[in-house]
Amino acid sequence: MVKKSLNGKKLKNRLGELSITAAAIIFLLIVALLLTIVNQAETRDIERISGINKIREALQLYYLDKGYYPIQSEWCSVELDCKNFSADIIPYPQEIPKDPFYPEEENGKKYSYQYKTTPDGLEYKIYADLEKRESYELSSKGGFSIPSPE
Repeated sequence: MVKKSLNGKKLKNRLGELSITAAAIIFLLIVALLLTIVNQAETRDIERISGINKIREALQLYYLDKGYYPIQSEWCSVELDCKNFSADIIPYPQEIPKDPFYPEEENGKKYSYQYKTTPDGLEYKIYADLEKRESYELSSKGGFSIPSPE
């Protein structure tokens, strides 16, 4: 009789240990999944900043040839072609970058690269919403005075 109760206690102890081990493994898997999701958002933000820098390089080359930037007096999405933005700028980059989420929306944000110039085309600003930070803006020397999109 004593033997049976000892085996029952051992079985309960092992089941308890197994439950604790399973819970720890599940916890670690959840943490790993959350870290992966955060890292993906950071990677997309880095990709957005890189995309804006590629557009900036193309705009600088365009400006050197034409003496002004492709004129866009209202904010527009580069991915939607901004009044033939692609046709004007295409000789300079191999391909116009697109936001990693474009054309999707998330958390009320429509992710795209926004572009605007002064009416004379002498200054520009590029704007993008980021996932891990507020936003990213890049402008020509005097383009900082262009108000950001709302």
